[in-house]
Amino acid sequence: MNKKIISLFLIFVLVSVTLGCISKPYNSTRASTAVITPVQEKVPEVIEKETPKAILWNEAKYNIGDRVTVYGTVVGTRYASSSNGKPIFLNIGRDYPDPNRFTVVIWGRCRPNFSSSPEVYYRGKTIYVTGLITEYDGVAQIEVCDPYQIQ
Repeated sequence: MNKKIISLFLIFVLVSVTLGCISKPYNSTRASTAVITPVQEKVPEVIEKETPKAILWNEAKYNIGDRVTVYGTVVGTRYASSSNGKPIFLNIGRDYPDPNRFTVVIWGRCRPNFSSSPEVYYRGKTIYVTGLITEYDGVAQIEVCDPYQIQ
């Protein structure tokens, strides 16, 4: 009996809705006015990329394996033109052979990318160098091939 009442009720609702929809025919000749209210769009949150903050040269040893910007004053330079790979060393903070120095290594194959000799140009300047910090013989270093890595 309950199913019969529910079925009758549903039929009644369907008929009522159907009659309500067709009882007032659409008048296509009548001008309609619509009020358009602007919907405030949600502005997507800006997701800021974490820009690596510059760290002081003596903090580099704690960031081995990270891509960061390191800054400090170039206190010593050396162009090892007779060594394998012809590296240029820019020592920051402390000079060679101090194991607590930070070193920027520019390999000979990258030397032509620089407009002047890096070992002369950067000597005595405070620089910011960006790259992957690695370690060689206990000394933190960044290898640079693009002059834009050094500012």
